[in-house]
Amino acid sequence: MHLCLLIPELVEIIILNINYHKPTLARLACVCTALRDPSLDALYWRVESFGDLLRVLPCKDLISVCISSSGNLRRKCADPSTLRGRWDTSELTTRITQRQWNTFAAYAARVRHIKVDFALGIPGYSSRSVCRAFPDRCPIPSLFPNLRSLHISGGPSVFCPRFVDRLCLGPEVRDIRFNYLTINTFMDSISSPEQFASRVPLLERLSAPTYNTADTLQHLAQYIPQWPNLTTLSCGPLDTNCLTSLSLLRSFRHLELLLGEDTIWIEEDRRFGLSRLESLKIECSTFEKSAKALVAVLSRDLRPHQQHDKLRYLSIHASSSSAGSVQTLTEALSRLVSSHALREITLEDSLFKEAGLQKADDVEWIHPLLHFSHLTNFTILRTGMAHYSLYSLTGHQLLSVVRKWPQLEVLRVLHLKSLLTLPEAIALIGTLPRLSAFDVGIQVTHEDVATLGDSSVPLPCNDYITALSMHCEERTMHPGDDFLLAFILTRVFPRLSTIYNARLSHGRSAEVQSSSFWVKVNDEVTAIKENIALS
Repeated sequence: MHLCLLIPELVEIIILNINYHKPTLARLACVCTALRDPSLDALYWRVESFGDLLRVLPCKDLISVCISSSGNLRRKCADPSTLRGRWDTSELTTRITQRQWNTFAAYAARVRHIKVDFALGIPGYSSRSVCRAFPDRCPIPSLFPNLRSLHISGGPSVFCPRFVDRLCLGPEVRDIRFNYLTINTFMDSISSPEQFASRVPLLERLSAPTYNTADTLQHLAQYIPQWPNLTTLSCGPLDTNCLTSLSLLRSFRHLELLLGEDTIWIEEDRRFGLSRLESLKIECSTFEKSAKALVAVLSRDLRPHQQHDKLRYLSIHASSSSAGSVQTLTEALSRLVSSHALREITLEDSLFKEAGLQKADDVEWIHPLLHFSHLTNFTILRTGMAHYSLYSLTGHQLLSVVRKWPQLEVLRVLHLKSLLTLPEAIALIGTLPRLSAFDVGIQVTHEDVATLGDSSVPLPCNDYITALSMHCEERTMHPGDDFLLAFILTRVFPRLSTIYNARLSHGRSAEVQSSSFWVKVNDEVTAIKENIALS
């Protein structure tokens, strides 16, 4: 086995065949004694989490005392694949020799990606985790010298920033993502916050929650010019200095922006002109506020007929809004961005009540979006509890609009005012030949099924779509409608495998239709597809 592992191509084949199964990888690594052989990079580069790194270490080179979740001594661990990262950290200083640390470092030098979850509330684990003890006990200055990406999740304890600061920051790091640890906490906890940028000079992506504090924003404004390769930033509220620094970076392409209630630059008629921006995600209270942010971020001294020609992806998430403010956003978008630039639009609101609605029947908001003739993805999501459509779209109105986007590949619109009829959905499929994801509710009736079944007009065929969202009043369906509907669906969607419930209040949520009628339809679809495969 050792000789086999010296052949990089064979290692690659083995890894692919075991489908990156971590316990198997751990056992595979333990049979090889050539810890420093470069040909094993194909194996060790795929050890992503810190816990998995511990599992591949031979027992003889590390302590073998394992503790239970309650913190009590459990048993000796002979198999490294059974270790779960819960080591007795009180033994680290006395049981691990310098030679053993060097062995650990030989493995760690191969690690390119680390994912660590600093879980809270696990008795005996939160205080004794190796991930929390290593920063204080490890004698090696930089344990992961070749680390490229670091993903940290879990609570904002002092152990988390200490682990990052002490062991992970290095000249090869390109990607840093904190799920819950804020930049503020991180800056307050590391040894030299002013040197953070210089320790990761090749940083390309930084993603972390941020509180809008003067000290943190001042640090960020100082860091950004030191990262010439920075392409992506997701750091919550930013001030004018940060945005001005971003506008000067030639590499910068992707911005995720959370607007706080005290973000005042959108009201001050500021213009930052991020002319190279390719994707922009804004989270704020209203669509109207996001429209102002859009103007501030994208425009700067634009001539009357000059438009931003780089923006490809736009995502807006509003927590409270109205149909009127949606139109404010779409009008600003069509005015600022070139018609051939934008490819993907996502609008999402999380309203939990109906208060504040204006112009409930107004669908004019969508017309400015017809300006973008090359659109490939159009998504409207509802994550709130209110049982109404903020966007006031009917299925028929949606059909008339999306026909103007012949290159559309993804269409996802939840909570239409009225669902698409089955004939409308099939007509839409014929209009959009590239459609690969179709998440729009379809209303099925006996009359429509019978009409389509008797029609001699050829049905369109889509070889990409595998799932649909449908609804019918089962008491109005006739015997045989299940087979006829299944026949129609397999003709139009030959790869159809799942039918979801289109009447959920919070989106699809992966709830498959389970009533007797839809079970029969699914069975008929499966049977027809099997017969076609055998013929």
